[in-house]
Amino acid sequence: MYYLGVDIGGMSIKCGIVDENGVIIGEKRTIVTPTTGGDDCVKGIADLCRDTVKANGLTMDDVTAIGLGVPGTVDGEVATFVSNLGWEDYPVCQKLKELVAKPVYAGNDANCAALAEWKFGAGKGYDNVVMVTLGTGVGTGFIVEGKLLLGNKGSGSEGGHMIIKAGGKKCNCGLCGCWERYAATTALLEAVEAEIANCPQGAIAQIAKDNGGFDGKTLFYALDKGDKRAQEILQNYLEDISLGLINISNIFRPQIMVIGGGISKQERVVKPLEHLINDCAYGNGRNPYIIVRPATFGNDAGIIGASLLALI
Repeated sequence: MYYLGVDIGGMSIKCGIVDENGVIIGEKRTIVTPTTGGDDCVKGIADLCRDTVKANGLTMDDVTAIGLGVPGTVDGEVATFVSNLGWEDYPVCQKLKELVAKPVYAGNDANCAALAEWKFGAGKGYDNVVMVTLGTGVGTGFIVEGKLLLGNKGSGSEGGHMIIKAGGKKCNCGLCGCWERYAATTALLEAVEAEIANCPQGAIAQIAKDNGGFDGKTLFYALDKGDKRAQEILQNYLEDISLGLINISNIFRPQIMVIGGGISKQERVVKPLEHLINDCAYGNGRNPYIIVRPATFGNDAGIIGASLLALI
């Protein structure tokens, strides 16, 4: 049986065909996320689904069901609050069903990623798993005693919006000092941009100039050159990430924390976090050790996890 997994992001929407073993079959497809309202977005998703099956020599008759990973709060079939897309109490499943005539299931995108890594990825074999995705925001998903934690009406598991700094930076959610504002890769890029502005003759600024601008790799190029400012920026960033991870550890004490997002490919990020968490989490080393590993599926976790909503 085949399922369609759809990962809805603020910038793009990705779709893939997934079998019952969590394997993506054939070619994935992507579109730019429509920003003109929920109905236009769903129409784009319907077209994307049809395009994906066609590109792989299938038809919609070969698809059993569709799973949607939504970047916000989902209560059953309704996306109750998706700030980046402007959705409030939007019946996303029903709207898509009307266009594709297939069963449609929806869940929070971070929860989808957690499901994928727990069932088939880095968290496989563990009953207590925390998934943290570091991207333009911070997504969290929690597997507690072998069950996905959803919270009241699906509104829980928003670890990115715990307050780690009172009176801190303003967050898109309306609060100040959210962990997301300090641990997202966006925050690291902000720190790099500030360094370039404040020290235009420094190594980071020179690397950015040589490459026609800065991106997520700029800091790591500077680290390869042994630049001390780059080391300081990364250390500050790691400490901000660890603040949230330590808080989460003290509440859930997972067996393993899985770090997703493009930055998780950097061993200079993941390995130090394991040391920081285990050195600082409650228990003085007497409580169980917490493993920290990069996500197995990378950007595919959302697609695989979304399909699992239809499978489980």
